[in-house]
Amino acid sequence: MKTKITFIIAVLTCLTAHLLIGTYASAQLIASGSYHSLALCSDSTVRAWGENDYGQLGNGNNTNSNVPVQVSSLTGVVALAGGYIHSLALKNDGTLWAWGLNNFGQLGNGNNTNSNVPVQVSSITGVVAIAGGLQNSLALKNDSTVWAWGRNDNGQLGNGNNTDSNVPVQVSSLTGVVAIASGHSHSLALKNDGTVWAWGWNGDGELGNGNNTDSNVPVQTSSLTGVVAIAGGDQHSLALKNDGTVWGWGLNNFGQLGNGNNTDSNVPVQVIGLCQILTGVEEENISSSLNIFPNPATNEFKIANTTFPIQDVKIYNAVGQHVFSQTSNFKAQPTVDVSKYQEGIYFVQIQTTNFIETRKLIVAK
Repeated sequence: MKTKITFIIAVLTCLTAHLLIGTYASAQLIASGSYHSLALCSDSTVRAWGENDYGQLGNGNNTNSNVPVQVSSLTGVVALAGGYIHSLALKNDGTLWAWGLNNFGQLGNGNNTNSNVPVQVSSITGVVAIAGGLQNSLALKNDSTVWAWGRNDNGQLGNGNNTDSNVPVQVSSLTGVVAIASGHSHSLALKNDGTVWAWGWNGDGELGNGNNTDSNVPVQTSSLTGVVAIAGGDQHSLALKNDGTVWGWGLNNFGQLGNGNNTDSNVPVQVIGLCQILTGVEEENISSSLNIFPNPATNEFKIANTTFPIQDVKIYNAVGQHVFSQTSNFKAQPTVDVSKYQEGIYFVQIQTTNFIETRKLIVAK
């Protein structure tokens, strides 16, 4: 199964990418399943193409398509995720919709019947991020809790048992989450303190906690702090730290951990040989000192940076729209008002005299 595209990567992509699919409106972000692809268009509708045996294209039939087709009756979409043979869409009202294979309840609508049109995931609102696994699904809510549904034989729902669920159940003892990701049969969460937590299948060490025992509750990935982004592969996991380094753990038979060998690892190992782009000799050290707090924020947040003056701050919403900008005259620890912003995920781009950094912000009322 292809590596899942996480919400955070998709959003960062939409800030810079403008691809056209045929004669449709420009696409804003993309996602992929095993043998199908998804795109969110600028008019907030969704297009899909590829295999459609179980209705994963969501256009009302089960015919494969080698060109994009519109997903039925779906508007106001702000995020997408692809599971193995199912698809997920998050709408701007915080509701979640799914379509495709549903044999383990991965559509989350209370039954196990496949659907070739979008159906609403039951009893969950206020969603800000989504991810799709093999036959399970994940959602991050605006209260920083994580919810999961679908297959659970390896504990991939993280709720303390191994019973499948066709409705969302809360992942146990997990709060303060700012990002989620899903692999084949394991799940990942990034907390606002920069730590990574994982649960589910661990036969190849993809939970990164120093053993190979499955866990049906979240366990902390060993020796990782300062993480700003995560991703789940088929049977491995990745993390990006605020110093620009990338770390991987899990299956490594094809070298997917990038550490120069083919030995599996049940603890994070650093990817070697990655390029680094520095605008100043001290940037690698100073960028990690840049932080926004509180996060999640309700009315305002502050920017902590004591090294270089802040020249410009921009805020983008979850679909890449520029919603705030302020230039120069910033104090050492500026305060930004977000009291009128809707709940959800935003990206704060901060420019100093020596570097530009982007930080993820959750607004929760």
